[in-house]
Formats: sequence, structure tokens, C-alpha cells
Amino acid sequence: MLIKYPQNQFKRYKRNYKKTESCKLLTNFNYDFSIKLVAQSSGSITYNQMIAIKTKLNKFLKKNGLLKFNLFPLFPITKKPNETRMGKGVGSIDNYIYIVRTGYTLCEIYTTSSIDISKILNLVKQRLNLKTKIIKLI
Repeated sequence: MLIKYPQNQFKRYKRNYKKTESCKLLTNFNYDFSIKLVAQSSGSITYNQMIAIKTKLNKFLKKNGLLKFNLFPLFPITKKPNETRMGKGVGSIDNYIYIVRTGYTLCEIYTTSSIDISKILNLVKQRLNLKTKIIKLI
């Protein structure tokens, strides 16, 4: 029995720009210290929390290290205004969240200098509503 797939399913999407951007390759650097932040409980992280974490980490790291941030706001949360009556469909999108499972790495930090990264990650842990654990890789 032959299975027919739709023709447009495997086509590439049309791109606006065909040339790729030239960027710095970060694989040439030897990072001496690396730490990652791992979730120990499941829950959700809002878009505002993600921005707060990212700005806090970039403020301390600046150009001394590499930050791998694994969170991205995927799931929309809808909300209706308080004055509306019941029914008439779903409300408008209010916020975006990312659902985190246990054992998921939230972010990884690679640095060449011995900045006290554990203190920075403890400040980040205060912004989250999840239980997290700091793991030193190297």
C-alpha cells in the first residue's frame, strides 16, 4: 500500500535572504570554567522571568564568557478582561511561558576567567519559582 504525502510538506520555506550572516566562531576558545543551572522541580517560567535572568547573567559576564540560554517562550497564555461575561470564546493572548520539566538545563555558562559564577547563579535562582541546582562541569 502506497502512502501519499502532500507535496508541500517537505518543501523548503521561502527565505528573504539567501546569504548567511558571518559570525564569530566560539569553538576556538578554550573555556576553563563551566557551570550549568538545572531544574529540580517542574513548573513554568514566564517571559518576564526569562528576560530578568538573561539581563542579570549578561551584566556580570559581559564579554568574558559564553552564555547558552535554553529557554524560549513557546506557549501562549490567554486571559479575558474582568468585565466580560461568560462564553464567547477564548480571550486574547496575555503572556508567554515555557514549561520546564525536572532535570532540564536552564542555562550553561562557559568562562575563561575565574569570575565567581556560583554567586551570580544564586542571584538568578532568586528570580525563579522553581527549585534549581548548580552543577560544575569542569
